[in-house]
Amino acid sequence: MLRFFDSIFLLLYIINLIQTIMKHLAIVLLLLITFKSIGQSSDFDKRLLKKFSQEELNNMTEEEIKFNTYCIQNAFFISDFPEEKTNDQAINGARKIDDVNNINFFELNIPLKEDAYQYFRILGSDKLLSVKPIFLIKSEIK
Repeated sequence: MLRFFDSIFLLLYIINLIQTIMKHLAIVLLLLITFKSIGQSSDFDKRLLKKFSQEELNNMTEEEIKFNTYCIQNAFFISDFPEEKTNDQAINGARKIDDVNNINFFELNIPLKEDAYQYFRILGSDKLLSVKPIFLIKSEIK
C-alpha cells in the first residue's frame, strides 16, 4: 500500500509529466503551423508577381489565387482585327505586345471589368486583344 507521501510524489510526477507533454505538443503544433504557412507562400504561379507582392499573395484566399492564376493566360483572347472596327468606339485603346503567343495578362495593366468585354488593338499588327469580363472568367473556372 502506498504511503501518503508516496502518493503525493506520484501525483506531482504525473502532473509534471503532463505539463512536459503539453509543452512539447505546443512546440510541435507551432512548428507545423509555421512550416505550413511557409509552404503555402510559394504555392502560386510566379507570374502573379507582375501584379501582386509576395505579401498580397500570402494573404489571398485559395479561390483568389486560383482566379488570378487562371487570368494569366485565360482572361483574354487574340483574334484578327476586323476591318469594320477601324473607327469603332468600342475599341478601348491599343497595347504593344511583343509576343502574342506568350502573354502574361498582368503585364498588360488592364483592370478587369465585372460585366463588359474590353477591346484593344495590338500595335504593329492586324490583331485584336479581347479581354473577358470577370463574370465570364469565373464561370469558365467552374
